[in-house]
Amino acid sequence: MDFKEFESKLKEINKKLFENYTGGVNLGTFTRANISGEQRSVLVLNINPNPPAAKKDDKKNLPRTDTEVAHPLVYIPACDKGNYPELLNCFNREIIWHDRKFYSRPYGLFDDDKVKMFWTTDKAYKEEIGNAYPEVKAAWEKCFDNEAEKQTDYILVFADLFYQCERYQEELIKYLTYFSKENLTRADRKKAKEKVEKELSENIKKIMKLYMEYYNPELIVVTNRGASNLIKSAYISYADDKLEDEIDIPFDGRSVKCLFTSMLTGRGRLSNELYDRLKRRINDLL
Repeated sequence: MDFKEFESKLKEINKKLFENYTGGVNLGTFTRANISGEQRSVLVLNINPNPPAAKKDDKKNLPRTDTEVAHPLVYIPACDKGNYPELLNCFNREIIWHDRKFYSRPYGLFDDDKVKMFWTTDKAYKEEIGNAYPEVKAAWEKCFDNEAEKQTDYILVFADLFYQCERYQEELIKYLTYFSKENLTRADRKKAKEKVEKELSENIKKIMKLYMEYYNPELIVVTNRGASNLIKSAYISYADDKLEDEIDIPFDGRSVKCLFTSMLTGRGRLSNELYDRLKRRINDLL
């Protein structure tokens, strides 16, 4: 499956899921990658890994710039190590990427030598970013080549679960379970709720199947409580089991391990102790 087909199918499912969507902006990102041969991805899923930028005094979503829309998920770990000051300065001026901390924490879950970034699988990224930001083209190309030379078959991919994007996950999720209660009896409301939840679970499974077909993951890490609950509800039948922090998802004659955690940044983020435990679990699996 090529990227255009993958993106088209996901957008069609999103359109059904968010039929009543009236908020935010449709600026989530389906990450382009060319994973082939012996390569397998490590897929990090969130609901809003690239939320719209907003002014400090403005609680509403604001449109992102064309630059952010074109390359919203190009995280360059070498910058956080200070190896490429030219790129780091460029980022600090918010030219290429506006939230380094948002990606550095999930990236920190992985041993650096075990994964390489998804943009190394597509040389078009090298040209696109270099041409878009000529002032750091040489540094970017050197960084690209160094990352591509890593001796590992695990490709790290950051991705959105949905195309729609809100500042807060609760604002987004409420659209997924919406149904009109007008003129419905209590019994009818229960039936309507069950119908919506069943259709939601079916569509979440379709999304996950497409992700697994396109990215061929060895491991999936869901770094958001809302996204975790949606995926668990789709695959786990019993309420008690939904407390599990990992499950196996059947795919193509094998099982893909899926780990669940709460937010890694912001208020209510994972404690350092739990973060370190998750990191050990991930690297044991790889």
